[in-house]
Amino acid sequence: MRPRQITGWLTPLAAVALVLACGPAQAPAAVCVMVTPGIDLGCRDEQGAPAGGEPTASSEPAGAPTEPEPVTRNSTVVRSDPRRVAVTFKPGVTRARIRSVISDAGGTLETAIPQIRAYLVSVEPEHRAEVLAALQSSSAVANAAKEPIAEAFDTSPDDTDWPQQAGLRVAGFPKAWDVTQGSSKIVVAVLDTGVDANHPTTATAPQSRA
Repeated sequence: MRPRQITGWLTPLAAVALVLACGPAQAPAAVCVMVTPGIDLGCRDEQGAPAGGEPTASSEPAGAPTEPEPVTRNSTVVRSDPRRVAVTFKPGVTRARIRSVISDAGGTLETAIPQIRAYLVSVEPEHRAEVLAALQSSSAVANAAKEPIAEAFDTSPDDTDWPQQAGLRVAGFPKAWDVTQGSSKIVVAVLDTGVDANHPTTATAPQSRA
């Protein structure tokens, strides 16, 4: 019976099998297989292990999407200022009575908004509960409660491409925008090799913020 010839894309596989069958003494340090038309079977050293840096079955393929950065979430637990108490008084209570009630409770008037009868009272942290209880028991007080601390979120632009601007987030731009969003007196110029005036981004781009 006449032996069958191996042709086409099976030829490289047969050659590799022959080389590996010869044993470590005859095999080169590493064998890489590329099957036409571009099927990469990887490289193996003399012991059959993947050769330096070649991807294995468990390696991530080139260009695989990376895991998104974890989103920082604000706590849902309400925190209060240990040095302040918020108080509102009933209609008709005079300012002299208000000051007297706050002083008798052991607090100090810090901020007053008479138009809405709202007052911010300073207290010693270790006596806040006592001051709060005294204010709540006064017949002149409409409401007295702990002063909650508001958590400000980072400023995020309304640019539809903002989710793709990872570099700006890494540089801390959102927190910087909480401090200042620039000034119209500051001119920012970008030097480039050219500008496409008809490009949608160029035509509709908002004013740059410093």
